[in-house]
Amino acid sequence: MCHENESWTRSLPIILLGLRTTWHADFQSTPVELLYGENIRLPCDFFEDTKFQPQSEFVQKLKATMKQVKPIPFSYNCKQKPFVFKDLQNCSHVFVRTDIIRQRLQPPYHGPYQVIKRSDKIFTLLVKNKMLTFL
Repeated sequence: MCHENESWTRSLPIILLGLRTTWHADFQSTPVELLYGENIRLPCDFFEDTKFQPQSEFVQKLKATMKQVKPIPFSYNCKQKPFVFKDLQNCSHVFVRTDIIRQRLQPPYHGPYQVIKRSDKIFTLLVKNKMLTFL
């Protein structure tokens, strides 16, 4: 094992684990058992090779019930409307919020821009001699 790798330090932990968990007939124990009072779990102990155990009736019913469970469909039944200033219905100019991470002292709004056309949620504004639509 040590000669497979050029670096013997990579093999050292496995070799030391083997030395510490090997049965010694001199003192009828392993060095780990003498140190800790019980044997440690080896990597092979973490994987159990168990045969199929017959399940109890409760477990079978639980599995059958869980297979029948369906998620409840999510519904958007929100009755609350977003807040909109009443003055937006008859104003001639508006400011537009810029949703970016701003630098210090950078304004959060740009404008004012002239309102050309409006509906409940959509505004058409005159921005730099171009008509732009905003929600």
